[in-house]
Amino acid sequence: MPKQVIIPPGTTAPIAPFVPGTLADGVVYVSGTLPFDKQNNVVHIGDPKAQTPTCWRPSGALSKRRAGVWRM
Repeated sequence: MPKQVIIPPGTTAPIAPFVPGTLADGVVYVSGTLPFDKQNNVVHIGDPKAQTPTCWRPSGALSKRRAGVWRM
């Protein structure tokens, strides 16, 4: 099965050569994300606690889209 790039709904296309997720051989690989809003502006500068939900949101959307379970 060829790999499939996944960009979750509600997020913007990456501004660098990376994607939030990739589906390959039935496995979804999730990339780390940075605290960008939908216009690719950094949010909550200097406040990592406030930035964290912004970073996790795309990964959570990938998991929900594939009805998956987090394994770390």
